[in-house]
Amino acid sequence: MDNAMFLIRKRAYNFSDIFSRKYAVLDTGFGLLLQNISYNPKGKGQCSVPSIDYVKKMERYAMGNFPKNFGGKWKDCNHLLWPYLLSNKYWILFHVDLENWKVTVYDNNQRFYQEADIYPHVVPCINIIPEIIENYVARDRVDLGKKRFQPLQYFRKSPCDIPQLKRFR
Repeated sequence: MDNAMFLIRKRAYNFSDIFSRKYAVLDTGFGLLLQNISYNPKGKGQCSVPSIDYVKKMERYAMGNFPKNFGGKWKDCNHLLWPYLLSNKYWILFHVDLENWKVTVYDNNQRFYQEADIYPHVVPCINIIPEIIENYVARDRVDLGKKRFQPLQYFRKSPCDIPQLKRFR
């Protein structure tokens, strides 16, 4: 999956006249990093304390230095995209829309996982992305205003709402 994301980033970089620079296509490591800091699968409600290494990695993502090849600076982006592997067997796509302050999860088959299964994986995103924005991007993004202090709104797209899948239904 990371190879596919790399090729998408490379193509967008090489053909910048076709692809918008307002998107940052991240790798699978970003989703894992979010989950490692605040998601507790046993439901004990405790969050781990971020290490210095974690903070530096998040800064590298926000500054566009990670992923290493063709990463996008969040100060220049309105959209963040990354794939996420659920239970080591099922891929979903996260899309953070910074302009509208929301995260959308694209799920091509909602029969596999119910909302209660997916939402715990979304919680780190809706809470940590605003912190990253505040710490590393806010001074360059006055357009975000006070909403940057609030959690992101969450939406889950059904297969009927995914444009590529509509024609197969």
